[in-house]
Amino acid sequence: MEDLRDLFKLNDKTSSETHDKFKCRRCVNKIQVRPPPERSSCNSDLSEWNHSNDKKGLEDQALKGAWEDGVTFVFHHWSHEKQLGV
Repeated sequence: MEDLRDLFKLNDKTSSETHDKFKCRRCVNKIQVRPPPERSSCNSDLSEWNHSNDKKGLEDQALKGAWEDGVTFVFHHWSHEKQLGV
């Protein structure tokens, strides 16, 4: 029960407590410097998704807009291939 309570505690000393806990080696100073492995998918562990500490470089408009609502970090991955119109 205590672990569940901790999930909903605000820690304003970090932009992502989850990212901090798995000690990401693809990010330097909370900036992703290496992309996710090619074999990663939406079913992969969050450590293999894209990591964004700000909205720069995000293509998804919903994720970009989330920063206005107080989001400080996102994990994201493509769930489908982009299709170009003919």
